[in-house]
Amino acid sequence: SYHPDYEPSFKSPTGNSSLQLQASTACDRIQDQSFKDACIFDVIATGDVTAAESSQAAATESQETEQLTTNSIPVFETVPSNISLQYPDTATLALQATDADGDELSFFVDVSQLPDSLHANIDDTGLLSVQATSEISVDDQVTLTVQVEDDLSSAAASITVLLKADALTTTRSPGTSTSKNGLGVPAIGGIAAGACVLILIAVLAIRHRARAPRVKPEMELNEI
Repeated sequence: SYHPDYEPSFKSPTGNSSLQLQASTACDRIQDQSFKDACIFDVIATGDVTAAESSQAAATESQETEQLTTNSIPVFETVPSNISLQYPDTATLALQATDADGDELSFFVDVSQLPDSLHANIDDTGLLSVQATSEISVDDQVTLTVQVEDDLSSAAASITVLLKADALTTTRSPGTSTSKNGLGVPAIGGIAAGACVLILIAVLAIRHRARAPRVKPEMELNEI
């Protein structure tokens, strides 16, 4: 008849004390008692100590599966959706994460896809540092991926980094210069610079003429 409370026993008594000792020694590393009993049974039943290896492998696989099934995945608590940087700015963010099992957590940041104009690193406490390392000519947008993990699982989050172009780099056209000439006016270079100087001289001359006092011409009176 069916007995739902029945639990099979893998203990197999043997008069061979030497084999019993070998079986116990070979299966001693197995923590789960039911798998340890099965391991000892296999060794005694077969008379082969190497049978313990397959029992240990089965026990290890079962324990890992159980841990993965019951393990809680860590969760990020504070991660900004985006940050804005312009060379040579540096942003420092204190990322936080929790684990329901109380496992020790480790933080990582993926830098494999970052451009040369951006540098990032994170320490064991979740302190993230992001730095714009060089000027860029046009605005750029970079996705930064951070990760937190325990021994068995991990969670990831993304931060959009908005890299702002340098103002002078954006407005400066190829072949121009930002150096100043003797008049204190930025020199553009070449023929354009000469034209600007001539226009400026003409404007100054007109202003000087306009400010000069006007003299009323004397009229000669003819006697009648």
